[in-house]
Amino acid sequence: MRAIVAAGGDPLDEIWHSALPADALIVAADSGLAHVYALGRTPHVVVGDFDSVDPVHLDRAARDGSRIDHHSTDKDATDLELALEVARQLGATEVTVIGTGGGRLDHFLSSLTLLAASEWAEMQITALAGPARVTVVHDHATVAGRVDSLVTLLAVGGVASGVTTVGLRWTLTDDELSPTSTRGVSNEIVHSPASITVRAGTLLVIQPNGGR
Repeated sequence: MRAIVAAGGDPLDEIWHSALPADALIVAADSGLAHVYALGRTPHVVVGDFDSVDPVHLDRAARDGSRIDHHSTDKDATDLELALEVARQLGATEVTVIGTGGGRLDHFLSSLTLLAASEWAEMQITALAGPARVTVVHDHATVAGRVDSLVTLLAVGGVASGVTTVGLRWTLTDDELSPTSTRGVSNEIVHSPASITVRAGTLLVIQPNGGR
């Protein structure tokens, strides 16, 4: 099942509007509810401590029949983490995360590392932030894009080993990428879709211009 998870960062860039699945489960994380309504959608679930959501939007969601999951402000997880857990519990297998860009730097960095957590390994997660697309790779993924468009491979949470790429200008074959290395920065697509495989570890595959 496909899902859209809306975080509370910047609104989704218009270039991605047509890329969102029409039949997706929609989970709004706190003020991410505004992004859902800006897209003309209605959320299935709204989750968070609601410290930043517009009360008018929250009332509207309740009237629309959305499930409202209210958590204490003393919670140990961000609203985005709570929303991802809801999506998983409801059976999502493909998740598009919006609203992660902009705002506080610590929120942005923590959101990206959260997406790469092993808890979500059974879900195929893609994040859209500004013009960029981020694909989380725990084992294998394909990324589409224009020939010569940029692709960066970043290891997160530890070394990624057994990294093999097909369709990128600088090929990796059963190779290793360290989280502290810049070796995977600014590769290029030469054949679309390109393929990235990881035997152990996790990669964030970042297309700064979304493959354009």
